[in-house]
Amino acid sequence: MPFRRLSRTAVERWVAERAPDLGSDEAAVVARVAGGRLDRAARLLDPEARERRAELLRVAREAYLDPEFDAAAAAGVVIASTRARAEAARMAELEVVDGLDLTAREAEQRVKRVEFGAEKEELLASLEDLAAWYRDLVVVSAGADAPVVHADRLPMRPPPFGRPGARRRSSTSTTRSCSRRSSSACVGRSPEPAMPKRPDYEVAHLSEIPHTPTDGAHGLVLPGEWKQVRHHFGIKEFAANAFVATEAGQEIVHEHSERANDVPSKPGDEELYFVAAGRVRVRLGDEELEAGAGTFVFVGEPRVVRSFTALEAGTTILTFGTNPGVEFVVSEFERSVSPPPRWR
Repeated sequence: MPFRRLSRTAVERWVAERAPDLGSDEAAVVARVAGGRLDRAARLLDPEARERRAELLRVAREAYLDPEFDAAAAAGVVIASTRARAEAARMAELEVVDGLDLTAREAEQRVKRVEFGAEKEELLASLEDLAAWYRDLVVVSAGADAPVVHADRLPMRPPPFGRPGARRRSSTSTTRSCSRRSSSACVGRSPEPAMPKRPDYEVAHLSEIPHTPTDGAHGLVLPGEWKQVRHHFGIKEFAANAFVATEAGQEIVHEHSERANDVPSKPGDEELYFVAAGRVRVRLGDEELEAGAGTFVFVGEPRVVRSFTALEAGTTILTFGTNPGVEFVVSEFERSVSPPPRWR
């Protein structure tokens, strides 16, 4: 049975219940870094686990900051971390078996299983953290902070593109088109030929708009198909998307509330949803309802938590959003997952 990662809102609620003394901003960071996983969130709440993670990321940074980086010593940090976790698990399990009616051999085997399991979990978590860190470097260097996994470490970012003094490419700059051999000579040069101008009008069937894969690599998993309508047509003033369920039970519009893209101090978007096909279960705050094809759902209050779950395969939701009084900005997440624009 496949399991889908929890929404950031759900993880944030879990963190608040588990650590009520944690500030809301800190809880939000933990939820973001957890990436929809409660085991990762629990690890981030453990002081000893946080120290191990901090040491691991320090070593990860030394790989490109320290000219005398020692790979063997770095591997030793990972090994020491796994052994420390295994030892802590072993000591905790020894206390458990003391109260159980087990033979000496049974108790020993149980403790060894727990110790080995903890060591394996810590090793896998360390490898995931390292892989996410180096992926984050690529994402940040490309100018997209939104999908970063280690969001609490953004101030520790390397120079853009890994070169001291290099400038980050603006989200509004033109796309570069340079061969690998001549890339150093053509930085900043506009593509040749120029990107075609957006036509005065365009007609397309929904099936002609490609869907964008969301397999979790960017910190978000969306079941079914996500079709970027705004991106396809080059719409400049409002968001437009289509979500198509490939099977019943998929939460094709994930649980979320709205905020202004890249302008946290501003109110979030108003959103209009249209059920174009099929049936959905709609959650609006604490209320749930079912809606069929032809139904509009308008959410004017950005803080309302909403989600749409398909009740049958082929269910299609069209979404439109804009932020009154705030200049429309494409989110960093959308920029990071979108193919190159079709029109200028």
